Amino acid sequence: MNIEQIRFIEAIVEEGSFRKAAEKLYISQPAVSSSIKKLESELNIDLFDKDTYRATLTEEGRIFYKKAIKVLDDFKNLEEFAQSLKIGIEPEIKIAIDPIFNMKDTLNILNNIMASFPETIQTISVDYMENIVNHFKNKNFDLLICPINHIEKLDMDVEKLFLGEVILYTVISPTCSLAKKEIITKEDLKYVPQVFIKIN
Repeated sequence: MNIEQIRFIEAIVEEGSFRKAAEKLYISQPAVSSSIKKLESELNIDLFDKDTYRATLTEEGRIFYKKAIKVLDDFKNLEEFAQSLKIGIEPEIKIAIDPIFNMKDTLNILNNIMASFPETIQTISVDYMENIVNHFKNKNFDLLICPINHIEKLDMDVEKLFLGEVILYTVISPTCSLAKKEIITKEDLKYVPQVFIKIN
């Protein structure tokens, strides 16, 4: 059994005859008939009904064809994947995202990329602040979507692209000791628990 025989069966079913299948595949009808006969002998079943004028699958043929088409689809996908590798399309891209950005817009962009490059597998990790930077550094992610100040902490040579502005409003409870200070520094905030709330 080989993939060409499965392609012959697909063409015969779609065209309704061995002759038209041969014309579609640009080969001789005897070559198609001989190949199918050889396969039937190997499987010890009749794939096509010999008593009908039109090429009609037998019951066993229908069951076999249903499975065979899945194999053929997988093979076609494999061929397309091999071609994408040949022309330089990435087989996989790993993306780390800080959800401080508008996740709906971000995922819409990624969905469009996925639709344009279906052969490329997208692996996405979502986490906050420095955690996402650590993901990027330790897990060898290809793309990091996060605030610029996180990028500045990376001891790596990376290409940067501005995607949009995120406005953060800092508020503090009046019961907190820092509330009495006129100027609050980063050092003041270093050991104070912080909560990030997204409002869309």
